[in-house]
Amino acid sequence: MPVTGNMNLIVPIEGGRYDVNMSERKRYAVYWEEEPKMVRRCSWFYKREGDSRYVPYEETFAIKLEVNGGIFFCPFSVQRSLLELINLFLSGFK
Repeated sequence: MPVTGNMNLIVPIEGGRYDVNMSERKRYAVYWEEEPKMVRRCSWFYKREGDSRYVPYEETFAIKLEVNGGIFFCPFSVQRSLLELINLFLSGFK
């Protein structure tokens, strides 16, 4: 994954048609003009009472779930990678 000079992590998605700037949490079109869209990390979901759809937890709460037990449901290799990503996020991608 490319890293720009100002240390923003850029992740190509959707076959390279978009880039996501992880520190800004925005998706940018690569080949055409389009307003940037907000993205969010969604790994944990819940259902509100009376609602039929799942809603993602806020990112900070999802990290707490992973750090305080949820991560132990993952295979070890995923745990290690996930912990590295959490540490990267908490350090502000520095």
